[in-house]
Amino acid sequence: MQWYRKFLDLFKVKVNNSFNLKTQNNTEIANTTQTDTQLIRTFKDVWSSAVKNNWIIFDKKQIEIYLLSVGNLTSFDCEWKKSLSNPQPYIAKLAGMTVIPGSKLLIDSKENILGDELVDGFELFSLAPKRWDMKIISPNQLSFKTPPLSDEIITIGIHLTGEHEANYFHWFTEILPRFYLYIKLRPNNNIPLLVSAGLHHNLYELLRIVSGNEQQIKFLDANLSYKVQHLIYPADVSRIFDVYDRAPSLETTYLPINLLKKMALEIKTAIQTNDDIDSIKLYVKRNSTYRQLLNEDEVERFLMSCGYLSIDTGQLSIHQQINFFSRAKSVIGPSGAAITNIIWCQDQTKILILHSDHPFKKYPYWDALARTSGADISYLQGPRANNVKGLFEAHDDYYIDIDALKNAITGLDIKS
Repeated sequence: MQWYRKFLDLFKVKVNNSFNLKTQNNTEIANTTQTDTQLIRTFKDVWSSAVKNNWIIFDKKQIEIYLLSVGNLTSFDCEWKKSLSNPQPYIAKLAGMTVIPGSKLLIDSKENILGDELVDGFELFSLAPKRWDMKIISPNQLSFKTPPLSDEIITIGIHLTGEHEANYFHWFTEILPRFYLYIKLRPNNNIPLLVSAGLHHNLYELLRIVSGNEQQIKFLDANLSYKVQHLIYPADVSRIFDVYDRAPSLETTYLPINLLKKMALEIKTAIQTNDDIDSIKLYVKRNSTYRQLLNEDEVERFLMSCGYLSIDTGQLSIHQQINFFSRAKSVIGPSGAAITNIIWCQDQTKILILHSDHPFKKYPYWDALARTSGADISYLQGPRANNVKGLFEAHDDYYIDIDALKNAITGLDIKS
């Protein structure tokens, strides 16, 4: 149970309450006397309901044509597009929906649960819902607790919330691209974004950069649900299923490489990175209560003796992170959300990911981000500590042998 409690905290991050955004006035939380209620409801996909009710703004074919125009894909990524996990995005304007902050699931006017990822995950891989307070009890029945309903009724908004949204990796690869695709197809609109309150300020800053600082933001209290009369729903462009009983693969993961590349380039351009100044070598520290590198102090001392600059991305603004990684000629760090920053690296930057020798590795994620930036990625594994057993053992702690690290650096030709 100790590991289970730790796992529930997987995606919690420090919140900086001083960060300011252009927001609607929603500082007053609506009064409600309701409490969380356990419900059993039919679940179905969003797409079918949107087609049936003629709610589609851009259908899957139209989005596919746009994505093909964004940039050329490698033969590998062309093949990846055939993955069962490719969500085939669309954009719809839904009517009479209830939004649950921190989830892509919706509740329609008939109290059905709508969720494309939920349906695909169950039908393709027999996966459970991502939220721990939800359970599939039959092929089309979901048991879940719904937060109390806010007294406030939102007239219109763009849905931009989802499971694991507090994690930098998931925000950049799953949440942000939904909005980025929408504004490329529907620029210059003033419809407010519906975003969970209480996330890290760096996530909001990325959203501000992508929107050009023009988009109004409506922060949603995570302890409430909200009725929305007209909901703009940019469907998933990425898909990262939660799999703990098998290794993540190209069939359980899909990232739109060309779209991510275009988005990352526009963000770098917006903050005016200077790639011409002296290059640096980075060691990226990991501060977490799970999947810990137990001899990180030893690893850090060794790498600093080899000329590496040790950084803690949790203490840096998004602008600082982008500038550090865009200057890096080599990056070494434990597998974790901070490694998402390799998206900002220059072509041919050397990347070395440290991880445990558990067979369920995260290679598809990091390989995809490395292809996006053109970085040269490799991996070094170390023995597990066997502190975690059972379903979540892929998140076990581990050690890295210093001699093996020396050899890895020499093999990558990044020692000097």
